[in-house]
Amino acid sequence: MPNYRVDVVNHSGFGLDEVDVAVGRHSDPVIRLITQRHIRSGATATFDLGACADVRKFAASAFVGNREVLHTSDISPNPNCHTQIEITHT
Repeated sequence: MPNYRVDVVNHSGFGLDEVDVAVGRHSDPVIRLITQRHIRSGATATFDLGACADVRKFAASAFVGNREVLHTSDISPNPNCHTQIEITHT
């Protein structure tokens, strides 16, 4: 069974100080946070959320300094085990 992948693509023209993905899994009642820092403009932050069938929901956020420039609502996983989120402006 493949792992679920989330790509956050930074097309904003600015570097992102932090990108977070909060993931809920069927096997774990606790929402877990995965963080990547310093995503330059034009770069992609790739997150491995674990086994595709185990992913229940997830959400993404991104920050420049303390300012949140992206905040998704809960996203249901796609059957193809991949979601791409594009940040086009901040």
